[in-house]
Amino acid sequence: MAYRVQIRRGTAAQWQQANPVLLDGEFAIEKDTRKFKIGDGTTAWNDLPYATQGETGLQGPMGKSIQYIWSGTQLGIRVEGESTYQYVDLIGPKGDKGE
Repeated sequence: MAYRVQIRRGTAAQWQQANPVLLDGEFAIEKDTRKFKIGDGTTAWNDLPYATQGETGLQGPMGKSIQYIWSGTQLGIRVEGESTYQYVDLIGPKGDKGE
């Protein structure tokens, strides 16, 4: 089954200025640094730590962790115990408003 996931994105400066609170488990990426953070539902962007490759521990509704890994410009995501990652390309096509 194929899934399409849209990741929130902006530059490091845009994130720092907006300083939003990401939803619990929500991914957001800095397009210029390629670093990303995962929200906890309460901590503002500037206080969230950056995520690290291979990190686990985010618990879904079934009690399993979400695992993720980088591969070039793609982010791979899988549920703990699954053998394959579902990849999302983080650099999409240019739209009518730019990248």
